[in-house]
Amino acid sequence: MRKFLGTLLAMLLVQSLLSGCSNSAPKEVAQNWLTSFYRMDFDAAKKLSTEDAKKMLSTFQILSPDQTDSFKKELKKVTVKVKNVRVLGDSVAVATYVMTDVPDKEERLNLVKQSGKWLVQYSKSDNRTPVDTSFMNMDVDTTNSGNAPAESTISDSSKR
Repeated sequence: MRKFLGTLLAMLLVQSLLSGCSNSAPKEVAQNWLTSFYRMDFDAAKKLSTEDAKKMLSTFQILSPDQTDSFKKELKKVTVKVKNVRVLGDSVAVATYVMTDVPDKEERLNLVKQSGKWLVQYSKSDNRTPVDTSFMNMDVDTTNSGNAPAESTISDSSKR
């Protein structure tokens, strides 16, 4: 009986470790962050954010009560699909995604690796928003300039 309980405990421990690691890939972090952001679940998005991104989310959180209930209900119908992630070096990645309500418009989301975890990166010095914020009736510059280093691509396996 002790051997059985020890084996069961070991299996549960391995399962919890594996499930905890599954969200650490940049594509899953981007997908979870974007879903949380567009559902206006800013607390969940903050858990996947750098300190600068958390500050930006706090601003959105302050503004979100001004949105109508019908708008929030419609927003919950929108889904976000991360199409691919370009990993630039060891600690930078750029996710490309589309939203179901505008499937032809690709958006980008920056991620960085900090303390072994992928997090969404945004700061005012980026001179762009990490996501399309037009849904919140905000006028924000979404341009992105700069040169990207050599990249590798993690593509969406559902296209194969």
